[in-house]
Amino acid sequence: MSEDRKNPFFELFGKLSSQPAEAMKTWEKWMGERFEQLARNESFLGQMGKAMENSFTFKAQLDRMTEETLHNMRLPTLGDVQGLHGRLDELERMLDKLSARLATADAENAALVAQLDDFAARNEALAGRLEAALARPGEAA
Repeated sequence: MSEDRKNPFFELFGKLSSQPAEAMKTWEKWMGERFEQLARNESFLGQMGKAMENSFTFKAQLDRMTEETLHNMRLPTLGDVQGLHGRLDELERMLDKLSARLATADAENAALVAQLDDFAARNEALAGRLEAALARPGEAA
């Protein structure tokens, strides 16, 4: 029997007691070859694809059943929480816009107050000049 055709299990068990590291390398090599054969096998790949598709279908059904059960128990579902999250995001955006508008309005009001203060100061100055002119009856203003 040639070296290539030797059963790797006999070789593995022979090395297990005397050389455990070598036995592990032999096992890894043999398993690697088997996995490589599987990875190239069209039938195996087709079956794995079907298994994955079935697991995704099962997960979708499980998710739907869980949502229905929670809904029937009047407990919040993922959809409910996501809906609330969306509404909260919308409210935060609205609050940010309102805050920006309020800051702009505050700045505009501060400018108006400054103008009113200036107007009041000029008005007081004119009132003072008018009172002074009225206090001197014979002089022209």
